[in-house]
Amino acid sequence: MAEPLWRAVAGGAHPPVQLRTMVGDLPEGTELPDDVPNRKGHSAGFMGRLFLAWAAMGFRNPKLTVNEGLDV
Repeated sequence: MAEPLWRAVAGGAHPPVQLRTMVGDLPEGTELPDDVPNRKGHSAGFMGRLFLAWAAMGFRNPKLTVNEGLDV
């Protein structure tokens, strides 16, 4: 298995968890600890940063080429 991208970039270290998102998609009855906030969806701040990044790209939709089949 290939090394995860974050470990390859950051040298094995990873930042601490600050927030869980999309927990609304978890199966019914799933319990999560209360050590960090558990959001059912994405935060407005995340969506704002995502929009600003897309604006910085000129609202382009980059073409992606896949050399292998996708395992979905």
